[in-house]
Amino acid sequence: EVKEIKEKNEEYNIELLKREQELALRENKIEEHLRNNLTDNVNTNNQNNNYQIEVRNNQGGDPNVAHLTGTYQYDPATNQIHEMNPITGNYDN
Repeated sequence: EVKEIKEKNEEYNIELLKREQELALRENKIEEHLRNNLTDNVNTNNQNNNYQIEVRNNQGGDPNVAHLTGTYQYDPATNQIHEMNPITGNYDN
C-alpha cells in the first residue's frame, strides 16, 4: 500500500511538473510578444471573470493599424494561461 501511494505521488508530481512547464512556456510567449514592442489589450468582461489578453503588432506600415498576433485567457482562480486557437476560437489547455 505504501508503494502504491509513492507511485501515485510520483505520477502526480510528474503531471504537476508538465503543467508548470506548459504555463511557463505560455508566460514566456506573452512576455516575448510584449518585449517585441507589441501592444496588449486586456478585457475582463466575460462570464467567468477571466482576463482576455489580445496581443497586437503595430510595428511598421500604417501606425493606425495593429495586427492581432495572439489571444490569451488568464484564469486568476487557477493561475493558468490558455492560448486561443485562431482556427477554432477555442482556448487550448
